[in-house]
Amino acid sequence: MVLVTTPTPFRSIVRIEQPRVEPVSVFEAKQHLRIDADMADDDELLAGLISAARVAVESRLGMTLTATKWRAKLGPWSSCSCRGYDVPYPPLLVDADHPVEITYKDHDGTTITVPADEIAADPTEVPGRIQVSHSLSGPCCETNATITWWGGVILPSQVPAPVRAAILRIVGALYTRRGDTAESIITADPGVDAMLASCSIFGRY
Repeated sequence: MVLVTTPTPFRSIVRIEQPRVEPVSVFEAKQHLRIDADMADDDELLAGLISAARVAVESRLGMTLTATKWRAKLGPWSSCSCRGYDVPYPPLLVDADHPVEITYKDHDGTTITVPADEIAADPTEVPGRIQVSHSLSGPCCETNATITWWGGVILPSQVPAPVRAAILRIVGALYTRRGDTAESIITADPGVDAMLASCSIFGRY
């Protein structure tokens, strides 16, 4: 579980569900490293290196690569219909299986769940935007609200090719240079650096 602290309106953000599918597979990593597909001795190691590379890339870009569940604690929330809040770690993933959920405690301390039809989520914006047509009143000018959402894409093939290539390159370096970290490889490899920068929402990081 990774805990990330961010500025207001989000007091903290926690990754509460890891992706079930990585951006690249162990088979692809083996191909990249020219390891025979039938050699399974290092499969578990490669799977761990892929996860480590993905987390490092996500942290560097401030993005989510494949479907991951996040939870954030919020400060005061404006229910004005013309306002909303950008959700970090885009892209925002919203469908029947990946809903946005908001709860808060009212003045009596009762946990209230905001009805789904009162939550508007726009995944077409980057980062995605959440709006609520519901009064989230709580004690002491605080909503004490929690928002749960999904970020990333469903299929690994939807991850940009430069990011997938960068992850494979990082995995290759981690595998051959045991003891190095993914972050040190990113900063030391201009190719990885350039591929990731090309997919940053700002064109850089």
